[in-house]
Amino acid sequence: MKKYITYFIFISIAFLIFALIKADYLIIPNIVSPGNLIISFIILFIGFLFDNLSWHRTLRAMGKPISFKNAIISGGLSVFGKYIPGKVWTIAGRSAYVAKEYNYNEKETVNISLQAEIISIWTGFILGSFALFLLENPGIMLVFSLGMVVFLGLVILWDLPHALFTRLLKLIFKKEFNFPLIELKQVLIIMPWFIIKWFLFGFSFWFLSKGLAIIDFPWYLGMCFPLAGTIGIISIIMPGGIGVREGIISWYLSSIGLGIAISATIGVASRLWFLSGELFIFLLSIIMRFTKKRSSDDSKPEP
Repeated sequence: MKKYITYFIFISIAFLIFALIKADYLIIPNIVSPGNLIISFIILFIGFLFDNLSWHRTLRAMGKPISFKNAIISGGLSVFGKYIPGKVWTIAGRSAYVAKEYNYNEKETVNISLQAEIISIWTGFILGSFALFLLENPGIMLVFSLGMVVFLGLVILWDLPHALFTRLLKLIFKKEFNFPLIELKQVLIIMPWFIIKWFLFGFSFWFLSKGLAIIDFPWYLGMCFPLAGTIGIISIIMPGGIGVREGIISWYLSSIGLGIAISATIGVASRLWFLSGELFIFLLSIIMRFTKKRSSDDSKPEP
């Protein structure tokens, strides 16, 4: 297990670096308000803690409780797995760690991890649809977003759409997913944590925008990030949604009247900004894993 995690970490980071260099995203933009930028990073880091808290709460609601510390370790170690082609490595990475640590059935933890991802995407589209409603001319994007809200809601709670969705996943990933339907009671318990996570990411993005441009950004601007983030997640071709998420952000910013240049600048900068949050939770998980292992070794009696 230790070798597996080490290999997974190095491979995911290698794919991340390759993807960023290829997309030419390792560019630091001009900063007009350091104070807003600092606030943005603080909220972003809290958002990543809530991201793993959502994973923790989902496992507990599904009858597989773990500690919050192990939720952070499992989520943080696998956070860069999204940049490996295949789109399932983050889901599989955190579930494999939990299964090994708690001796749970790995198929069950993989299914729970997938359920958590679907609920996260669903709530992202709900908040993103709200942001689109406030545009004068959202066009086909609003239809798509609302369609995803309805579709994923049916997939989560109803038999026939759920069965069709599992078949679609099998066709895409060449892997069998037999995760059960989620009860409405469980959804109501889990969903608020994902909503808080997306709100924190969106609020952080709003401060990021204020830190990069001297413009009176509307309060609802941040909700475009859940929309862009979820579309980036479901984009099959691009690892980590690189290019897709930035494109949606740039489109939304230009739709509220910002110039193309500043919209593109903020869109591209958002990748480096969000990457800093991923790096934060990754390093935190490494530290937690090291201290946990060390405390376990110290507790062993000397021969």
